[in-house]
Amino acid sequence: MTTAPPLRSASLIHHREHRSSPWFAQLCRWHRNYRTRLQLGNLACEVLRDVGLTEDDRDLEMKKWFWQA
Repeated sequence: MTTAPPLRSASLIHHREHRSSPWFAQLCRWHRNYRTRLQLGNLACEVLRDVGLTEDDRDLEMKKWFWQA
């Protein structure tokens, strides 16, 4: 049984034709929103307070879809 190679999402970034296109820029923004919201969900309450956020602020942000600013 063979397994597929791991996905390399960052590999598209290295293609010049993709980096300059508006759709790719939008895709990157959506991916950043997704990633940062996941990271926000993993922050401890103390860290949230350090950056000036409450748990309610975090919950509101995490309820947003990736395409929402």
